[in-house]
Amino acid sequence: MVHPSGYIPVLRDENEDPRTRVLSVLELEDLFLRYAPEKSAFADSKGNLPPKTVVGLVGYPNVGKSSTINALLGEKKVSVSSTPGKTKHFQTIHLSSSIMLCDCPGLVFPQFATTKAELICDGVLPIDQMREYSAPCALVVQRVPPEILEATYGLSIRRRTVDDGGNGHQITESDFLSAYAIARGFARSGVGNPDEARAARYVLKDYVNGKLLYCHPPPSVPSESFNSQSHSRILQRLIDSGKKRAPTTRVGRNADTYIAPSTSSPAPGTSQSSIAQSAEARALDERFFDNRTMSSRPFVQGTSRSGLSISRNRMYPHQNYVANDGTMLSGREAHVATILQAAGQDAARNKKHHKPRRVKLRKLQATTGYD
Repeated sequence: MVHPSGYIPVLRDENEDPRTRVLSVLELEDLFLRYAPEKSAFADSKGNLPPKTVVGLVGYPNVGKSSTINALLGEKKVSVSSTPGKTKHFQTIHLSSSIMLCDCPGLVFPQFATTKAELICDGVLPIDQMREYSAPCALVVQRVPPEILEATYGLSIRRRTVDDGGNGHQITESDFLSAYAIARGFARSGVGNPDEARAARYVLKDYVNGKLLYCHPPPSVPSESFNSQSHSRILQRLIDSGKKRAPTTRVGRNADTYIAPSTSSPAPGTSQSSIAQSAEARALDERFFDNRTMSSRPFVQGTSRSGLSISRNRMYPHQNYVANDGTMLSGREAHVATILQAAGQDAARNKKHHKPRRVKLRKLQATTGYD
């Protein structure tokens, strides 16, 4: 049955706590009139009373002031948006014959209890206008487990080992943003480094919109235990979806700077002594220790030796007892290598370039003639 005023009445339980009840429009109007001061307190100099009770909505940006007004009126009277700062000016709306609502822009007061990064993560400050992105992204990485971040975006985020200043389990905001930017192809102009600022805006918008779920616990409850059940359900759902993993690098396998990604990640609870080496350190050790030949070492182009490349001195016989591949040579072979080395240097030093002789144009015209 519909109420004569046009609103549908809501059935209430008598045992319901009044602090958690959701009031209807008529009950909210009665609440406004009951707690509002007397109109005589707002009389002007002539003693005229205001015709209506004015109720103003004041608070942080993007907390639902305009949406509350539209819900009370039952239709869209004021513009709303998920972007903070949509309401630009003060506006009044008549709710009934005795109440007038006032909608004003959001106000951010200076305070010490909440940082600017937390205001960005809470959706109070606009993300597109932020100048520093590392602190808000650090909060996201701290609140959302790395497994959910990897499963949500299909990433393989690097874990810093003890050699790199980490513990092998936690991730940093820089590693997360770099992996996201490489997977999406976001690169800065010039050298082509990952565009972490652009990646941060996408991640923060997903966090504010609820794609990366985090619930603030009560003051006496730890956040890990409060969100453990919801995070485990989300992780299981993402694993069942079977999302494909994105590439971890844009460098080709045949490039000199290519480093094979580490496929194994340490399990939680592993001691720091058993954590594997990072991919960069392992590649550096393999290039330095496993390379047993001397021929692959870089050569130096010299100018005093007629441009011959040199990797080591081989002027005397005792310097030629070891070949370029690391094998030992006999005395005769070392003596022959010394002679060949000296001969090659002399040949290079005495090399002559036979260039064609230049003929003057006047002499050439005198001998050839004209047609």
